[in-house]
Formats: sequence, C-alpha cells, structure tokens
Amino acid sequence: MAWLNISAGGVQQTTAIDGLSISLGAPIRMWQRSEIWNTRELMFNASLSDRSTRSQTPVQALPMLLSAALLVVWPMPGTIAARYIIAVLLLASVLAARPNYSVVSRLTRNRAAFLPWLLLSLWIVVQIIFLAWDPRTSWHESAQWWRSSLFFLTGMLAATIPLSGKGRDRWLSVLLSSGFVYLLGYFLLKPWHAPDKTLDILFMLSGVFGSRDLASHVGCYLVAILIGVSLSRLAGRTLLAYLNDKVVIALLTVAIAATVLTLTRNALIVLLVLCGLGSIAYGRLRVQGRPAHWIGILLLCATVLGAALATSLLTDKRWAHFGESVSAGWQTERYTGWLERHSVGLPKLSDGSEADESAYLRTAWAKEMVRELALHPLGVGYNRNAFRTALRARFGNRTEVAHGHAGFLDFGIGTGLPGLALIIAFFVGLQATGLRQWRTQRDAVSLILFLMVTGFVVRSVVDSVLRDHMLEEFMFIVGLLLGLQRNDNDDPAVDQAKA
Repeated sequence: MAWLNISAGGVQQTTAIDGLSISLGAPIRMWQRSEIWNTRELMFNASLSDRSTRSQTPVQALPMLLSAALLVVWPMPGTIAARYIIAVLLLASVLAARPNYSVVSRLTRNRAAFLPWLLLSLWIVVQIIFLAWDPRTSWHESAQWWRSSLFFLTGMLAATIPLSGKGRDRWLSVLLSSGFVYLLGYFLLKPWHAPDKTLDILFMLSGVFGSRDLASHVGCYLVAILIGVSLSRLAGRTLLAYLNDKVVIALLTVAIAATVLTLTRNALIVLLVLCGLGSIAYGRLRVQGRPAHWIGILLLCATVLGAALATSLLTDKRWAHFGESVSAGWQTERYTGWLERHSVGLPKLSDGSEADESAYLRTAWAKEMVRELALHPLGVGYNRNAFRTALRARFGNRTEVAHGHAGFLDFGIGTGLPGLALIIAFFVGLQATGLRQWRTQRDAVSLILFLMVTGFVVRSVVDSVLRDHMLEEFMFIVGLLLGLQRNDNDDPAVDQAKA
C-alpha cells in the first residue's frame, strides 16, 4: 500500500510494506539538491569556458599580426626568404588558433569555385607528366601554383579562427592597414632628393618597396575593399563601424589618388572597372532617403578618375604615339623588335621617333601569344616563361622575350587551353559566389570578393600577374574573403559560445 503526501516541503512518498513504513522524502530532496548543484556546476564550467576563450585572444591575434607583416612584405622585391619564413609562422599560428574546420568544409562544397580549382590542380599534374616539353622545369615552376593554393586554404582557415567581437572587421582592418603602410613606404622612399621633375621621380623605383606595378596592385585591392565598406553602410550591414563616414570617404579618396600616382595605365583600367561596378551596385541598392554625401562619393570618385585620366593624357608622353605604336606592334613580320628588343630596337614612327615601348611590345606579344596558343593547344608545360619556351621552338635562341605581359595568355601557353579554361572557370566561380551572396543577403564582404576577383581578372588580361607573389597574395586575400563572407550571427565566436 502506498500513498503520496504533498506539502510545502515538496513531494513525499511513503510506502507500507509488511507493517514497515519507509519514507522516500529525503532521497527525493537529495535528488533535487543534486540537480540544482549540477545546474550550477554547468553554469560555472560555461563561465570558465568563456574565460578560457578570452584568455586565448593573444594566440588568436597572432595570425592577424603575421598576416599584416606578410601583406607588407609580399610586394617587396628581394624578400623571398622573409616571405616564406613569415608564411610558415602564419600557417602554424592559424592551426594553433583552432580554426573552425566545419566552416571550411562547408566552403569547399562550393562547386562553382572549388571544382575548377581541383580540376586545374589535377590537370597541371597530368600535363607535366605526359605533355610538358621539360617536365623537370615544369615541376619546379608549378610550385607557384601549389604555394598559391596553400595560401588560398590558409586564408580560409584564418577567417574561421574564433574571435570575440566582429572578426570580419578585424580582418578587413588588417588588409587596409597593411596596404596603406606599404603605399606610405612606397611614396616616402621615392628619390625625392633627385633633381628630376616630380613626374619623372614617380616613374622611378622606390627603394625596398619596388616598382609602380607592385604599388598599383596594392592600391587597386584597397579601392575594392573600401568600395565594399562604403556600400555596406547603405545595405544595412555596416563594416568597420568604428570609422565614421567621412573617414571612409577620405580613405577611399586617398587609395584612388595613390593608385593614380603610380602612373600605371593598367591600374587606371582596373580603377575604372571597379568604380563603375561600385556605381552600379550603389544604383541598385533600394535605400530610402539616401544621404547626399553618399552621392557625393560617386561624384568625388568620378572627379578624381577624370582628373587622373586627363593628367595622364596630358603629361604621359607615351599616349602621344599610342595608336601608331599599336599599329606597328601588330606588324610582327615587318618589325621584329618584339623578338630581339635589345638587338634590333624599337621601330621608327612617321615623325622619326621610336614607338612607345609598352604599347608596341604588348601588342606584338599578344598577337604572337595567340599564335603560339593555337600551335600548342595542350601547352608546353607550366612555366612563368612559357612564351619564351614556345618562341625558341620557332626562332631558336634569337628570342630575348621571357613572358608576354598578359597573364591569361602566358598561363594558357604553359598549361594549354584546358588550363586556361579551368582558371577562368575558377575566377568566374569566385565572382559568382560573391555576387550571388551580395544580391541575396547584401553581404558587403561578398561584394568585396566580387570586386577583388574582377579587378584581378582585368589586370590579368593586360599584365602578367598570374605568377609569383602576385598570385600568392591574391589567393590568400580571396581565401580570407571567402571565409569571411558569412552573416554576423555565423561569427565563430558566437558559434563557440553556443557550443
């Protein structure tokens, strides 16, 4: 026989067995106290876990410091050893900071980008083994692609490191600060003491910071980031909220002006494309009551770019004979300076002056590269100087050409039409990934990814950037942006706290 007694003290069950009365109230109260203690213990452990997460901040901040150092050193010529020492330390620090591998796994399931990347990697191996003219050299040269791929994965891993607060803002701050530090050093170390004119000094090398091409490459990626940051404020997903609007406008203006002052015509083309796409994205944002100063940004960018183009046309002597130089470059059978530049020299124009070296050579090389690609559709083997390898099969050692200053064509001669198609597919997949998420979620990091890849693609058409440190730097930044293009509630710190 059993019954329940309900009282203020709780539930008490008493059972009578053969005249014995056994009370179960005490065990039940002990169980209740145990449950309360367990709950308190779980809360205490969660508090310890949160404190542990905070205590790991120095370890988690180390990848950012190393990334900033690497981004400053990357464009500097003669710093190969320093780059790879920092790169090894960066990879080790990223792995030690416990990146979110589940997020990386989810990112790699993006077939639009990762399938072409994987197929291209496999094709490079197959082509070197069975088709390369000099497999040993091609294996050595292909290290450029494998290093760049490793940097691509490192960037994705770094983006998923658990960080308290907004990790995206911190990483974007790293990209911006390192870029502006490099440009500051580039301009400060120009030989301003020389008696030459200012424009002539701007054409000169800048000490340890290298050439105009390298500086303009950095300037273009800064412009891409700052356009995305600017539009994020209209899209309702503000990036770098600690910077007010005037500072963002000033930084964008400085980045555009610095890129223009590198006096690189290739960079002007990229700037026009970036600012044009940024204007289109701005126009498609359906924001009510748009602040007037944001319209002012567009006018300011247009004014700066217009002034830059006008200044370039008026002061850069290379434009004076641009059309005639291009015409001479197209006549590769008549003028052979493109093949033996130092022996034959540049062709003479109608007024007796020499053709513009850049316009003439790039035109002639582009025409001959297309011809070599048609002659060798499966490629000659991965090589930064694949154009020279192909030309020597036709002209012997007469050729003084190394590469053709056209990234896609250089890459295609080396890896063949399959390699060219796959790397274009890889870039298109990255662009589609960024553009799709920008259109559906107004994620400004995705817009930055789209602009960054587009700028690099445009540059690869007219310049040889699909090689060496330029490709490595691009792949690291793109991998980082891929990992960062998530919603704020997907921040790794939030994920870890929820776990």
